[in-house]
Amino acid sequence: MKICTTVVLTLLLNLPIFAHLKVMTTTFTLNALTKSIGQDEIELTRLLPSGVDLHHFEPKVSTFTKLTRADLVFYNGLGLDSWLEKFLANQPEIKAINMSKKVPVLLTATSDHHHGHEEAKHDEDDDHDEDHKDNDEHADHDEDHESNANHDEHDDEHDQMSYDMHYWLDITNVKAMAATIKANLIVIKPSAKAKFESNFKNLIVQLDDLDQSLQHLKSCPRKHFITSHNAYNYLAKAYGLTNLGLASLDNESQISAKTVIKLIEISKKYQLKHVLLEPLVNQKTAMSLVSQAKLKPLYIDPLANSVGDDFVKAMRKNLQQLKIALAC
Repeated sequence: MKICTTVVLTLLLNLPIFAHLKVMTTTFTLNALTKSIGQDEIELTRLLPSGVDLHHFEPKVSTFTKLTRADLVFYNGLGLDSWLEKFLANQPEIKAINMSKKVPVLLTATSDHHHGHEEAKHDEDDDHDEDHKDNDEHADHDEDHESNANHDEHDDEHDQMSYDMHYWLDITNVKAMAATIKANLIVIKPSAKAKFESNFKNLIVQLDDLDQSLQHLKSCPRKHFITSHNAYNYLAKAYGLTNLGLASLDNESQISAKTVIKLIEISKKYQLKHVLLEPLVNQKTAMSLVSQAKLKPLYIDPLANSVGDDFVKAMRKNLQQLKIALAC
């Protein structure tokens, strides 16, 4: 009798209504948002190890094996996870959501930004997004952030521009991303709708509170900040600031005199005293540059592949560093 009961329970737990969804993500922010909404209703896998440079990540065979078992995949798009986009092109059965098509994106001058944006074919239809068009209609904010038709209008006009992939650094975009995640989880597991809705609402409260804190940056004396990576244009635009990114520092092991002179010039022009450095930048090179320019180092995280899984907490750390840089 015990054996029969065990067998029945095992079969029941493997039914879709009881089984955990196998959900996979690429970036830190997508993973953090999905965890907040899905919680114990999903089996969440972050495909890229924490702390790895996303721009140079090379997936293993085991990575692709995991993907074939996924019920749902959320990825960044715009070339940040181009290895995955190439794989998905030949795997139409995998349900995948290109999150960059759910938010408005910015164009950035290619001369200041070197992350392979040319790989992103954002003016083309995404096959996997078409598969989920009906699913996405359930998202509360998707209508406000319709697939970026405005991208196409700029293709000819901005041949020296590329799409900025760091769209998660705008809280409005983050809320739209969360709505898309919630909607797609509900479609695949409607039995957990109430939980997903409740978790989503709690997350939005936290994001609104974070946004209120970030709004204080608008009143800071300084309106410009220097970073070791040109990744903060969304954040800057949202709060009336300007990000002066040192794109040339991204992968340099040696500092050019031109970079030092440029840094000194912009720091004097805007009366800046700090440079915000990222975790993955060559620290020896960065500190040498900061020293030569007679500036002070601060630290900021682009939240692309950070350690941990708490977006709000990580963003608040960035806020504290920005307040110092902007003399708040």
